Amino acid sequence: MKRLSHLGLAALAAGGLLAAAPASAETIYGGGSTAAFGLYRSWFDCYGRVFDPNAWPRNALCTAAAGYPVDGTALFAYAPVGSYAGIQALIRQTSATSVPSSTPYETASIPYAEGTTGYGTGPNFWDFSGSTTPLTGAEAGGYTNPTTGALAARGPAIQIPSAGIPVTIPVNTTGLTISRADPAGGASGVYLSRKAYCGIFTGYITNWNDPVLTQDNNGVQYHANRRITVVRSNGNGMTYLLSRHLTTVCNGGFDGDGSNTNHTGAALGNLAYWKGGAAPAVTWPTTGTFVSAAGDAGVARTVSQTLGAIGYVSPDFTRMIANPVPLEDPVTHASVPNPQVAVLQNYSRFISATHTGSQPSVANTAAALAGFVLPPWGPIPPRPTFPPYYNTELWSRSLDTAALRNPMAAGAYPIVGFTILDFYACYFPAAETATLKGLVSWYTGHHPTVSAAVPDQIARNRGLVPLPQTVKDGVWAFVNDATLGLKTGPIPGTCTISSGT
Repeated sequence: MKRLSHLGLAALAAGGLLAAAPASAETIYGGGSTAAFGLYRSWFDCYGRVFDPNAWPRNALCTAAAGYPVDGTALFAYAPVGSYAGIQALIRQTSATSVPSSTPYETASIPYAEGTTGYGTGPNFWDFSGSTTPLTGAEAGGYTNPTTGALAARGPAIQIPSAGIPVTIPVNTTGLTISRADPAGGASGVYLSRKAYCGIFTGYITNWNDPVLTQDNNGVQYHANRRITVVRSNGNGMTYLLSRHLTTVCNGGFDGDGSNTNHTGAALGNLAYWKGGAAPAVTWPTTGTFVSAAGDAGVARTVSQTLGAIGYVSPDFTRMIANPVPLEDPVTHASVPNPQVAVLQNYSRFISATHTGSQPSVANTAAALAGFVLPPWGPIPPRPTFPPYYNTELWSRSLDTAALRNPMAAGAYPIVGFTILDFYACYFPAAETATLKGLVSWYTGHHPTVSAAVPDQIARNRGLVPLPQTVKDGVWAFVNDATLGLKTGPIPGTCTISSGT
């Protein structure tokens, strides 16, 4: 049974970061994505016991009359340390504080500690991660490393989508002359063609008086002379989703004089090159003004406090939420200023006087993710060339395709991806396996006592998109598969884990 150390409880409770969970409670430890933190915290506290009722009360949808909590013994501790740190912790089976990382806020929000070092101990301290980034080949190699990886002890990694998510583009509109009316649905009148946002994020367009921006603004100059400040955050999934999109669409020459018409996605010429790569941590341009902030909350706050600023965050930190909830930092609960959101050109809607682009609504994000195709997972083919993480690789590839990097549906919002749950194949004791499988059965609509209506609505209320039922069915079938899914160890030839901590 896992226990929170008295040292960790005392130190973290003093900082207001941890509710004093009973030491005897069976706690499931995880962490990772900051973008999905609000969704996961609401899901976990709805499905199981409330982690901190003062800071995070149970969602109003999760009433006793509706059958909640589903499992009153389950307690999830989740640290919003960023996708990269979460995945590295999964690979090494240890809390993210022990993993060297560029994530600047990792030590500020670990809501648990164990052992005198403050790191996780025991063969199965770290139970799962949340990310918006599929495992890379290098990460899969690290997972299978016989010395430092988790494969031998925990079996193959399991990576499944949990919800769809857009990358919203907040803009500080103070002092800008905006000629377009705010569209219905919550976005601002700032419309950005691909020439515009490729130019801004590559450091080519550096001032709001740029003629490309003027053209997008119906020929009206946003400002006579206001510097553009790009606010970014490295080591997180929003950076990955943005950069993989920029890698795909910002791939041509750019004349910069604003004389060319805006192009549809079928003719992507006259765009600035993005050379930073596609990863949670990228190489940012040396031209233009780029400043770093800590996580989505830091980006949103910095954009709101900086004239001329623009950034990128999850919808939890903007007003693009179907049923608005109070806007706040989900970790500290401090008020977060409410930045305006840009409308972007997508594959089929270019920016002109009559063409309106696409905003990051739930409907437009769903349209963008409609191209997701379930991977052809199954028993590992009987060939020695296939690695032991064969199915993990198939799922990772399905979460990063051309259709997701540059969605082509008519209303599709262009910068999208999935929040992802990263599990091990083996857990101990059996109750832990059952809890994790129960959580997945709940949000995929396969739980025997409660439907997916509540987790779906929680996702929509935070600006995220529930998975299509066909995808939910595939996720549940994979996780529940007797051979490929979640199991209780040890299992000869699969995992050597023999005791809990």
